[in-house]
Amino acid sequence: MSEVENVEESNAIDPKHDEDPVLMSIFDASFVSLVKRLETDIRQSIVEVFSHPKSKVAVVPAEMEQKDGESNEDYIKRLKSFAEKQCKELQDLLGRNATLAEDMAKTGGAGVSRSNQANGDKERVQVETLRRDLQEAKQRVELLKSEKTKIETEASMYCNLNAEGREETQKEGEAELNDLLAEQGGETKRKVGGVGGRCGFSS
Repeated sequence: MSEVENVEESNAIDPKHDEDPVLMSIFDASFVSLVKRLETDIRQSIVEVFSHPKSKVAVVPAEMEQKDGESNEDYIKRLKSFAEKQCKELQDLLGRNATLAEDMAKTGGAGVSRSNQANGDKERVQVETLRRDLQEAKQRVELLKSEKTKIETEASMYCNLNAEGREETQKEGEAELNDLLAEQGGETKRKVGGVGGRCGFSS
């Protein structure tokens, strides 16, 4: 009785007790377990490699590059649309992963095929890629907003300086015109006085 309980307890702890009987009859149990562990480790390594590119090099999608002749406003709108699309794809992938996780929980993992596991790994890679793309898109939008604000501030300062310059030039022009009119008025008075004096002398 004790031996039966020990076997049952060992089976409950060891997830490999439900291996294919054909494999178990051909290979040693420890060898099969080793291969299974290697399979899991290799799959996880593949996910890590594709989720974290070498040297942390960020590959920027073509949709995130500003096109020639494209205004900042149109670029920001296009980036927002791209970010929304990425969010939707990310939510779809998360939903499929949640469904897969529920199926695994119900079946205890025994009914999950290799193709489902491969699809789950592929989707995890896609989720990580979409997350990075979304984060980069958000950062690009924030940077463009900051640049737009800076440009608008500089344009406003330029307009103010231009207006002040025009006002100063106008004041200087008016002052020069007044001086010229004053000079011409004095010259006219002197000429009129001279002519009047000559007329009084001849009479």
